[in-house]
Amino acid sequence: MGEETAKPIRLSEHAARYALTRGFEAAEVRRAIREAPWQRAEGNRMECRLDFPYNNTWNGRRYATKRV
Repeated sequence: MGEETAKPIRLSEHAARYALTRGFEAAEVRRAIREAPWQRAEGNRMECRLDFPYNNTWNGRRYATKRV
């Protein structure tokens, strides 16, 4: 599906607040949803994950990437 025909992805208010405390951005979530492979998850759900360059410290530990 092309970007111009894709359904808009909006974060819920809860997810937007969670993003602030967990260090990810809405644009990263949208990219993961559109680009990452999907797989079955617990509870008959689906999930996807995408790694992004980070090269920063989070909670006192250095990370090269962050997974969204």
